[in-house]
Amino acid sequence: MELTTEISKNILSTSELLMVFRSYLGVCDWHKAREYQAEIIALGKDGKIDANMLPALLIETCALPDIDQASVRDLHREFGTALFNARKHDIPQSYPAKNKIGGRLKIAYISADLNQHPVGCFINHIISSHLRDQFEVYCYAHLVRSDDITEHIRANVDHFKDITSLSDAQLAGQIHADGIHVAIDLGGLTTNTRIAALAHQPAPVQITYLGYPNTTGLCTIDYRITDNFADEDSDQYYVEKLLRMPQSFICYGFDTTKFASKQTPAESKGYITFGSFNHVRKLNPEVIATWCEILHRVEDSRLTLKAKELSDEIIKNNILREFEGHGITAERLHLQGFTERYEDNFKMYHDIDIALDTFPYNGTTTTCDALSIGVPVLTLVGKSHAQRVSYSILKNIGYEETITYSREEYIEKAVQLSQNPAGLSVVRSCLSMLFKHSIMQNSEAFTRQLETLISEAWCQKTGLPLPAAFQEGYIKPTDISEISETQEARKIRKLHIGGQQAHPEWEIFDANPSALVDHVGNANDLSRFDDNTFDALYSSHVLEHFSYQGELTQVLTEWHRVLKPEGTIYASVPNLEVLCELFLDKENLSPEDRFMVMRMMFGGQIDAYDFHKVGYNSETLASYLLQAGFKNVRMINDFGIFDDTSKMKFADRHISLNLIAEKEASPPSDTTSDASTQAATNTSPDVSTNTSPQTAASTSPEVTTDTPPQAATATSDIRIQSASWLMQTTSTKEIVIAEVGARIIDEESTEAPELFHNLQQARIIAFEPDVEACEKINTLTTGRAAKIIAYPYALGAKKGPQTLYVTNEGMCSSLYKPNEALLRLYQGLEVSYLKEEVAIEVIALDEFMKVEKITDLDFMKIDVQGAELDVFKGSEQALKGVIGICTEVEWSELYEDQPMFADVDSYLKSHGFQLHHLLGVGSRPMRGEQLPGHQQYLWSDAIYFPTLQRIQTLPSDKLIKLAAMTMMYQAYDLAAHTLKRYDDINKTELASIFCNALQPAK
Repeated sequence: MELTTEISKNILSTSELLMVFRSYLGVCDWHKAREYQAEIIALGKDGKIDANMLPALLIETCALPDIDQASVRDLHREFGTALFNARKHDIPQSYPAKNKIGGRLKIAYISADLNQHPVGCFINHIISSHLRDQFEVYCYAHLVRSDDITEHIRANVDHFKDITSLSDAQLAGQIHADGIHVAIDLGGLTTNTRIAALAHQPAPVQITYLGYPNTTGLCTIDYRITDNFADEDSDQYYVEKLLRMPQSFICYGFDTTKFASKQTPAESKGYITFGSFNHVRKLNPEVIATWCEILHRVEDSRLTLKAKELSDEIIKNNILREFEGHGITAERLHLQGFTERYEDNFKMYHDIDIALDTFPYNGTTTTCDALSIGVPVLTLVGKSHAQRVSYSILKNIGYEETITYSREEYIEKAVQLSQNPAGLSVVRSCLSMLFKHSIMQNSEAFTRQLETLISEAWCQKTGLPLPAAFQEGYIKPTDISEISETQEARKIRKLHIGGQQAHPEWEIFDANPSALVDHVGNANDLSRFDDNTFDALYSSHVLEHFSYQGELTQVLTEWHRVLKPEGTIYASVPNLEVLCELFLDKENLSPEDRFMVMRMMFGGQIDAYDFHKVGYNSETLASYLLQAGFKNVRMINDFGIFDDTSKMKFADRHISLNLIAEKEASPPSDTTSDASTQAATNTSPDVSTNTSPQTAASTSPEVTTDTPPQAATATSDIRIQSASWLMQTTSTKEIVIAEVGARIIDEESTEAPELFHNLQQARIIAFEPDVEACEKINTLTTGRAAKIIAYPYALGAKKGPQTLYVTNEGMCSSLYKPNEALLRLYQGLEVSYLKEEVAIEVIALDEFMKVEKITDLDFMKIDVQGAELDVFKGSEQALKGVIGICTEVEWSELYEDQPMFADVDSYLKSHGFQLHHLLGVGSRPMRGEQLPGHQQYLWSDAIYFPTLQRIQTLPSDKLIKLAAMTMMYQAYDLAAHTLKRYDDINKTELASIFCNALQPAK
């Protein structure tokens, strides 16, 4: 550093400036380096750094925390442009590879790191897993050193060529002469890179992959391989077109099974040890400041850093000085330098409880090392590829507990994890298994995905077919969008419920949104999909999360509904019989092993969703599938579709039960409504039906030929029959109802509190702030005709904290304080007296619908004890699509400062609604003598429908839904008026059919 210090006193050139900047960075003197950073970046952008020296700066930009992605791209493009301009005259005019496409596809890997290096470790087993009958594999190796990995690669390729002595131009000529179809650079702009050879464009298709976390900036590189997690939405920051792997973009090459440990060291040591084994160039003052705050928060905790550069005393002292600046002394730090054997890294993880990832330049190999042994890795997700690699790895193994999105969350998560050493041992015992059974360690499955991507790149770039070796039984992988369009044309759709692996043929449905997920929702509600939508459904370890007391039947019935006739269901669940046998095997399994088995039975319980409610053997699951209407249920060892929990083994036993079944070829139609209609017809044979439903059907393609509703003595019968008939007749799939604060369930009665709970086409979104009550609603309403899902939210005018005034009877609780001065004047209102005050969070309905991606609402039923107007004010957007409202209104101020009927009525009038009628009036006598006469009106349920003028503007689908709800609330004249408007638009005669059906039997 003496030379650097001396040069820094009088910098005479750009090259000296760059040397000084990199030297200070290299010894972790970040504060000195920052004195020169802005100037050197500006010079690079202005093209004032020699192109041959620019890569020395570019590699550093990956780790700089204060440079934006656009600037990094522009610097790389500056380099790429200069490199191309110097070689563009040498680009070949033709390619042997394009003229000779018989035989196999020739792919070439070009690297200086085909040895004990992260690139060599990741690519080693990929290269040896290629289908050699379809791919002819070349390796062009710049051999700085050779070792066992080098020899393994040499033995598993068709052609291994030492290019160390070749110039870039000579290497380009060799690639061209060998007739390489696809050249794959593995080095980017790292040390000893041969990227300059690809500036000559020696191969028709050129790809960069694996070794460098950024764009090459070179226009002759066609593609860059990544995945949906590492590069979710960053295409604009690359010169190359991004090719995204369906799962992970990397596949780990080490087998660390023998190094895995099942107990976190804190349980024996009594303190938490954090660790980071990343290269010191990935450190920076922001990372160290963050780690220091964690060490201050976690009492008596320690931090171990391991990197070969820490053998250098200057680097070591600079890092110690940075920690000391934040109050962390050397006694709490262990800085380990170079060790002879790589396996020493694995052994050192036995002393680490939690691995801390660096940012903005994540670990890659180190993240995989830690996770494969069972050590959780805490990562902070950013926008650049370099700061999303650990995120990608964690997502691909299915462990998201240690993913954070802000510095504050990173610190809090570290503290939280530290407070539960026993929990860390539980995590440690399962992490290595999650990693081992993921795509991260399945080189065969990974390589098939990579081969598909390479093949697609060939066809997309050249427009040529694949060589002859691919033709037999192989569908040409042309443009990906073309494949999608072909599938859409054939209407082939497959749904993977709970999927974590992308697949071009399968749509993913999951509760948690991510880049892979096509549909976000709960597995018990597929109402967004029409009947007979999918050719296949797949789920692995999903069904055990549903209770056998109603939930499971509802789920499987719903899955059956969306399957096409003769469609296939693939269902995998933990095999309870095998797990019980393993749990009782004390002779062969350790207590830790048996604890892991117990977790497989009851769920990992890492979060609120990871609990199992039921266990299965083959007979149990088969019986539920048959009950839901499936046939040909059979057991199979391996679906052969996804590499997931359906293949999981423990103690050499398959722990999953895999069943396949089909939906019947001609599913019976839902005859519930028709049956009830026919029963009514049989009892009233003389009902007048001057206009037949067939007549209506003949004039409108929308209308089917269901029997019209019949007059009946039971009011509820005619209401349900009328609405159901209308929905079926017009093929209206559903009516979406928000039920806010209503009495959803009654455990002592099987009757539905609201009539629309009995309407099959109703999808009810219920709101219940109490989580336990919400779960009970979802359990006890599974047998209702309507689809009812309760959400644990309280609704108000806007999102934020509010006070819930809890009363003696819970159903009288309100966001407004009970007006006890008034309540005490009347008899029977003790239920509304204040019991306690509770702080809660409320959300506006508009915001809820946006979060849950609910685009339309048809009807609102509100009963929130005086806070109804607040709910409406938070529903400005939703009200635009609403065609009916049932809301409680108050005539007396039962709650302090609450809006009264006049306030609610005025607000709804301003939004195009008018009061239609009241559903009774609640009243109470005053305290004192019991006297005859009228009593004070206190509350009512008020029914609102659109004004007659607004009805004239409604589209056909809303007219049908309005007519259905007016039938439900016995507003038959308004229903007829609405149907006449529908008839005028669609040339039908539904109003006439409906009116005739309502005439009493003679």
